[in-house]
Amino acid sequence: MIIYFNNIFIYFKLREDYYTYIRIVIERLRKYKLYIKLSKYFFNIKEVEFLRFIIGFIRVKLNLNKILIIKKWPKPKLFYKV
Repeated sequence: MIIYFNNIFIYFKLREDYYTYIRIVIERLRKYKLYIKLSKYFFNIKEVEFLRFIIGFIRVKLNLNKILIIKKWPKPKLFYKV
C-alpha cells in the first residue's frame, strides 16, 4: 500500500530549532516506515500557500489573486440568477 502525505508544516522562529525538528520529523517517519521524497518538499521558505491562504512568519493572509478573480465575475442582471 502506498499513501501520500501532501503537507507537512514545520515552523520555528529560531533556525537551529527548525533544523532540529526537521530531523526529528524525518526520523519519526522512518521509525514507522513512512518515507518522504525530499525533492517534493520546500525548506526554509518565508511563505507558503495552503488552502487558499498564504501562511507566513508574521501572519496568515488571503491569497489576493483569488479575490481578484471573484471581483471580475460578471454582475447578475436578474434576481433569480444570483
